[in-house]
Amino acid sequence: MSENKPNNNLRSKIERLSEKLYSRTRYQAPADERESITPASGETAPSGWQSPPVDDLLMADRRAPEQYPLMRKIFVVALLFCICAALAAALIYFKGDNFISTKNLDIDVEGPVTVSAGSPVELQVTITNKNNAPLDTVNLKVIYPEGTRSAEDTTKSLTFTKEVLEALGAGDKVTRTEKAVFFGSEGEQKNVRVSVDYRVKGSNAIFTKEKVFELTIGSAPVSISVTRPDSVTSGEQFTAIVSVVANSEEILKDVVLRAEYPYGWSLKSASPPAVGDGKNAWPLGDLSPGDRKVITLNGMITGEDNDERTFRFFVGVGKGGGISLDTVLSQESVVVAIRRPSIDLSMKLNGDSGDTYSAPAGKQIQAVVSFKNNMSANFQNPQLEVKLSGAALDRGSVTAQNGGFYNSSSNSIFWNQSNSDNFSTISPGDTKTVSFSFSSLANLPAGSSNQKIDISASLTGRPQDSGSSITLSELRSVKIASEVALTSKSLYSRGPFTNTGLIPPKAEKETTYTVDLILGNTQNDITDAKVTGTLGANVKWTGQTSPSGAEVVYDDSTRTVTWNVGTLPSGAGFSTPGKEAFIKLSLTPSLGQVGAVPILLGSIVFTGTDTFTHNTVRLTNQAVTTRISSDPRYVQGDETVVK
Repeated sequence: MSENKPNNNLRSKIERLSEKLYSRTRYQAPADERESITPASGETAPSGWQSPPVDDLLMADRRAPEQYPLMRKIFVVALLFCICAALAAALIYFKGDNFISTKNLDIDVEGPVTVSAGSPVELQVTITNKNNAPLDTVNLKVIYPEGTRSAEDTTKSLTFTKEVLEALGAGDKVTRTEKAVFFGSEGEQKNVRVSVDYRVKGSNAIFTKEKVFELTIGSAPVSISVTRPDSVTSGEQFTAIVSVVANSEEILKDVVLRAEYPYGWSLKSASPPAVGDGKNAWPLGDLSPGDRKVITLNGMITGEDNDERTFRFFVGVGKGGGISLDTVLSQESVVVAIRRPSIDLSMKLNGDSGDTYSAPAGKQIQAVVSFKNNMSANFQNPQLEVKLSGAALDRGSVTAQNGGFYNSSSNSIFWNQSNSDNFSTISPGDTKTVSFSFSSLANLPAGSSNQKIDISASLTGRPQDSGSSITLSELRSVKIASEVALTSKSLYSRGPFTNTGLIPPKAEKETTYTVDLILGNTQNDITDAKVTGTLGANVKWTGQTSPSGAEVVYDDSTRTVTWNVGTLPSGAGFSTPGKEAFIKLSLTPSLGQVGAVPILLGSIVFTGTDTFTHNTVRLTNQAVTTRISSDPRYVQGDETVVK
């Protein structure tokens, strides 16, 4: 215990005093008598800071860092190498005799910056070698823009020219003249690229330098102007006139005009006629300076009120002499505004709304006329008149419905408020429909000059609170189409051939038959007329046909027989003899056909073109079988195969 107790003598007077001051139990009031303070023996304060002298510290800071002699040597070597390389490059660049650079090769192109399309242009190309060494195998290439033509022959395209020059010595220059004809629209920029390839002695490397020369088409060689109404009524025909004028000083060859039609446009006619699948191209041929070509278009366009449709026309050089444009020389766009008509008037014949309807003689035609009020005001006191004309009309067949009155003396039908219900006023948005029927004469003279019926509908009325009336008209025509009669039958004992074999036909035994085809035609000539048919099962082509002038051919791969009639004249089979062809066929029925009536010639079809209506005439007939009912020898049952 005594060992752990601290020795009071070892503690300073200050410590003992602090203990007395702050202790709650050992505090003693200070005596009046003051005690003097004497320094403790052995406790002396140092006279100075215990640290190294300042000079020693400064010397330590000035101590040089650790040295790396190897890195210093590498840095010095690299620096010296860079300095030597720069000096060598400068010496070679400014003093070297064999140094070659594309910078020392000059390409200079001189020519007009504005040219007239279609006129020959000369360009002078100068190449200067400013190097101190010669250039070997120098190639000069001139690449022309699209649409450039040869100055010697403007029908030939010019894409590029190439010329191999001799070695170009140091300080030498060479000049070449290039001629070409540039085509393009006015203001179009064209770029001509001049390229020079060369080699240097002792090297296989090819060096290239290019320069681009820009020129602008100052004036188009042709101009387009379009005359048309600013606005048209939807569904009504109008005329547009397109004029093409040659402005070039040279002859323009193979000029073509092409049109881009807007949606809803229907071309009725064009003068001169348009060509191409879209009926939108006109080959104008060669145009001399000042030549003028005029194209007239007639058609109609449909659309909503206030719609705008754009027509675009392009004039250029035909590609390869065709109607495709190789280069566009000029173009023009025109906008046509569409107005909705105040009154929509339409007429349909048997549901067809086309301008021309074709029908055979004597066929009844149901006509429907309707009109709609598109105005915001009432359409008052409408009067509709339909007039029929033409020698082909059967006047006794005309019948008017919906209260219409037919006046046979004038071939006219009238509808108005006196004879038709709800005809006094047509409210905005309302539609009124009337109908009538008629037919052509059943027996028209073949080849008659007037084989059509014209129908004109005229509507007159007055908008409410308006002092002027509105009159509209609609025209339709009916062309009397030809009716072709085709008869096909089989014979055995009659006809130009002698047939052999058993009647009725016996299985696995050959029997020959004659197929008889007869054609008749009522009205108009039919061109490109032909009859086709397909051989039945186990039927063979014998190659025998009659008469000798009948062109009957057989295709073994498709087993198809074709009778090329050519022209089937009007009235054939009626007023004049019809066309007839005989074909001999061979049948060897199989056991599987016992009890059946075999087909000799099936899928019989007639086709041709009516020269008056320009419609395709198509007629199908039943198959020809072994039922020889038109033959005097025929007995019921002779058509069935027996065993």
